[in-house]
Amino acid sequence: MNKFSEKHNKKIIEDSIGWDIINWSKSIHFLNHNIDLSKVNNALELGGGENSAGYSLFLASNKIETIFSNYNDSFEFASKLHKKYAVSKYIKYEKINALNIPYKNKFDLVVFKSMLGGIIREKDLSLGRKVIEQIHMSLNSNGYLFFAENLSSSPIHKILRKRNYYGKGSSPWRYLTIDQIKKIIQSRFENHNFITKGFLGCFGRNEMQRNMLGNIDSLIFDKIIPQKYKYIIIGICQKK
Repeated sequence: MNKFSEKHNKKIIEDSIGWDIINWSKSIHFLNHNIDLSKVNNALELGGGENSAGYSLFLASNKIETIFSNYNDSFEFASKLHKKYAVSKYIKYEKINALNIPYKNKFDLVVFKSMLGGIIREKDLSLGRKVIEQIHMSLNSNGYLFFAENLSSSPIHKILRKRNYYGKGSSPWRYLTIDQIKKIIQSRFENHNFITKGFLGCFGRNEMQRNMLGNIDSLIFDKIIPQKYKYIIIGICQKK
């Protein structure tokens, strides 16, 4: 398990995640607990968000050479946060289509957060399998894929999304089930480890509310809600 300064990295984790921090930050703790980052030399972040510093900030804070990429060539917000924490020297910015990654056998680690649903949309799961195939080819032997993705979750989540209460609403976003995610991942990776988190946190109207609800998730709902009703899946897979 990697050790880090709680005070300094609390802010790094917050700026890496950006939204429903309590629940989504559990993905970083899962990564930190399951992969020895001292042995990771380089990484690629796919689908980097326009309103957060992404996992790249956390990786670069561990002195990992990281490519922050997205399909929209939108780097301004993230780059400001990377500069704020003086980790820019570890980060490069590239426009990369996750369906056509221009690297082969290169990375020790590939990461993404909340990306597959925006690629698959209303189409079949073959697009998701193509993304995973591209990631698999871009990894070094024994390299890792790490991800966190939105799930279809409970009936109440589905109803509130349709009413544009939260999430992508009526936009063409695909909220996948656990079984669908596993089928996509298992199309290329044999070794994998999944957890699910979060139920109430996404319903907050601002980050203060989301933090309060996220703490309730941590104390109660993560322990009693069935996996299929949680709204985040977090996974680590290793290439063999």
